[in-house]
Amino acid sequence: MAGLALVTDAVGKERVVYSQEILPEALAPIVEGAVSEGIAGIARYFAARP
Repeated sequence: MAGLALVTDAVGKERVVYSQEILPEALAPIVEGAVSEGIAGIARYFAARP
């Protein structure tokens, strides 16, 4: 199961929050690398935008 939320702080800045639950837990280390690369790609995408 995974979730994605857009959270706005007190000054109006927004943050994307992603969470993921991997079952069975033994699969988590296998998936972690792909998820980390995906999150880094999203960060690069938004960093390149004004």
